[in-house]
Amino acid sequence: MKKRLLITVLQLAANGADFYYTNRNAHTPKFVEFDPIARPFVTHGTPLRAAYFATYVGGAIAGAELLEYFGHPKVALALRAAQIEENTRGAIISATHENSE
Repeated sequence: MKKRLLITVLQLAANGADFYYTNRNAHTPKFVEFDPIARPFVTHGTPLRAAYFATYVGGAIAGAELLEYFGHPKVALALRAAQIEENTRGAIISATHENSE
């Protein structure tokens, strides 16, 4: 139980960092979203951007919980790890490059 809680907190932290840096960069004139799936949601204002990130992390957590419930703990852990990696990578890219062309 403690491991799942810590991983969930890590998921939320990685998602929050990605949102923060993406949102900060979105308010600059040269903002470019590199993720083609996120692009329609991220480029149209802060409320839609926040809803996208909240839905994304909520879906990943709910999906992992369902996988664990149905007896697939390794797949659930892989889903959580992939989501953490993707958000961490997004936060690092947004924090270091500030989307300069």
